[in-house]
Amino acid sequence: MSFGQEFTFKVRAERICTFTRQVSNSSEWSDLHGVASAGEKLLPGSAEKGISLGWARRTSLARMVTHVVLFKFDRMDDAQQAVQRLLSMRGRVPSMLEVEAGIDFTRSARSFEVGLVTRHNTRADLEAYQVDPVHQEVAQFIRAHSSGAAAVDFES
Repeated sequence: MSFGQEFTFKVRAERICTFTRQVSNSSEWSDLHGVASAGEKLLPGSAEKGISLGWARRTSLARMVTHVVLFKFDRMDDAQQAVQRLLSMRGRVPSMLEVEAGIDFTRSARSFEVGLVTRHNTRADLEAYQVDPVHQEVAQFIRAHSSGAAAVDFES
């Protein structure tokens, strides 16, 4: 088994990267190729190499736009429904690469009940996500049931 391999793939539509990943043992090799099987989205053009977006991000190969929103809810059942609806966007919004959502467990006075993180290739993809019908349906539910929100968008 070879433990060094060169990968060429698109990090974003506008640029192609080539790099060599040296792995020192078979467990690192499995990690490199096994990440995609855990459900992470592959980078465009990398299906034959098994390079996932998450792996590329962890190795600083791709910059992306991160969208973070915190929501206040008066009723925890509404918060739980919101999380389910947020997670239901996975794979249904083309301009969204990743989605994470969950209920706050610290429950301090300054806490929000729900946190959302989405990742996008570009600012234009974030804008497309904002108007996507799937996102709009989820946002409509949240606006009707939440009592407040805070958001931040940044490149990571």
